[in-house]
Amino acid sequence: MKKIINPWRNHEGYNCFGCSPDNPIGLHVKFRKAVPTTEPELTIRAKVSKQVRNLAYISAEITNSKGELCNEGEAIYFLMNEEKAKEMGFLHCEVED
Repeated sequence: MKKIINPWRNHEGYNCFGCSPDNPIGLHVKFRKAVPTTEPELTIRAKVSKQVRNLAYISAEITNSKGELCNEGEAIYFLMNEEKAKEMGFLHCEVED
């Protein structure tokens, strides 16, 4: 699987609460259990728990190879139509080689 390159990373004023690594007051994840890099398998599940107008409420969890819950979180994602996304400069996602 290839990592998606953040399409907003070079936009002036980009300071997303959820995905900007440079936002000092942005989303700060707290882990229940450390997940070592030697872990043989991780399962990441996410689902839209509800949608209200342009907001998608998403719940997610990460479990290790023993099935132990390591992390869980919730996010609220703002949805926009393709025309509005293009107007804001989002044309496509690039991926690493």
